[in-house]
Amino acid sequence: MVVVSGRQVSKELMKYVPVVPLEERDRRWSRVRRKMSERGIDCLVIWSSDRGYGTSHANMRYLLGIAPESIAGGIGLFPAEGDPVAFVDYPNYYDPYPAHLAYQDWITDIRPLAGMNPIAEEIKKRGYGEGVIGLVSHYLACMVEQEPYIVPHYDVLALQRFLPKAKLVEATNLVDSERMVKSDFEVGMLEKSGVIARKMVDALIETAKPGVRENQLVAEMTYVMLTEGGEGYLFNQLASGSIDSEWRHLLHGKGLPLGPTSRPLGDHDIVITEFHAGYGGYLTGVEFTILVGREDGNVKHIHDVAVEAFKKALPKFRPGVRLQECIDAMRRPVLDAGLKYIELGFHGHGLSSPDFPTYVYSSEWPYEAGQGLEEMRFERNMVFGINIDLHNPRWRDDVGIMLGDTVVVDDPPKLLAKIPLDLPVCR
Repeated sequence: MVVVSGRQVSKELMKYVPVVPLEERDRRWSRVRRKMSERGIDCLVIWSSDRGYGTSHANMRYLLGIAPESIAGGIGLFPAEGDPVAFVDYPNYYDPYPAHLAYQDWITDIRPLAGMNPIAEEIKKRGYGEGVIGLVSHYLACMVEQEPYIVPHYDVLALQRFLPKAKLVEATNLVDSERMVKSDFEVGMLEKSGVIARKMVDALIETAKPGVRENQLVAEMTYVMLTEGGEGYLFNQLASGSIDSEWRHLLHGKGLPLGPTSRPLGDHDIVITEFHAGYGGYLTGVEFTILVGREDGNVKHIHDVAVEAFKKALPKFRPGVRLQECIDAMRRPVLDAGLKYIELGFHGHGLSSPDFPTYVYSSEWPYEAGQGLEEMRFERNMVFGINIDLHNPRWRDDVGIMLGDTVVVDDPPKLLAKIPLDLPVCR
């Protein structure tokens, strides 16, 4: 029971949103605090923002059980001992009480985000003003080895100014590595988002036909996500175009503000998309391709190779298998067929996407440098999004297909969305 100004805060809304139990909270806190102790860290300062379609909320959500309003973001304080504090959102969300109190029972100390000074004062109040402060942001797979994380520069300068005797250290990987292997509860949450993701695929296939607009397709998919209990999380990189038309950008989907557009589908079109379905913050990723109006042999050939790559790789997502072995199995059919790829691999999935580890891009791109993936092995309950984005340069260098699902490492591996592996032709 939470009481504010002598009145009890209603918890009725917790009946209508996904709730993470206190047992799961305690498991996470215990494990992270053990790692903090091993590294001599007194408290964590966790930045949360809407970067990456909201996935930069992941580490605060993992440890504090809340995601700030995307309009303002937030910062969490997670001490080695005692209760955490969340500094989130604008003051108008605090009348008559902090809105987050009604949706969770993990934490009760929730304050407006009002700069770094109140956070520094709380750190000093906890006795850590001269201690070791771990800075936690968010892993970005698109950053090279030297700059893998994003922490706001002026926030760090402010902490240094307000806590001149403290030692600030990078600690993002401390939390990210803990999130890498999911609990059985987390896998259950992902299975629920997987069910929603499959229904979104079905809505895409049922809705697409000549004359239907791109934004209508995304609207129908989003309607399914919301009415099935998913979060209002709009990551849907959908693009379409005529296979008979001029030079296109149809090797990968396009997100806001580049899409979806009001373009109507034609009678010899291709539609490609990458989207997430979110349930309680847990994301199932899907990549999918459809033809509209009529079949096309060139597209089908590329899709057939993608399906072969998918099927060769899927059995490798078992505990103990080297990541490199899975990558080699996935890429061999593509290379043998003489096709090229924009993405061909997999990356971690859960409260964020991409999560560590990421093994997706061509060796020509520096995004995966220094991760030590060659000798890394799968562990049970790791979760990965599969990304297969192929094209045939002997046909066109501007049109390709997208295929992917999300898989839980197990014996046997478990697909979450269970997408159809045929190439739909929607008329």
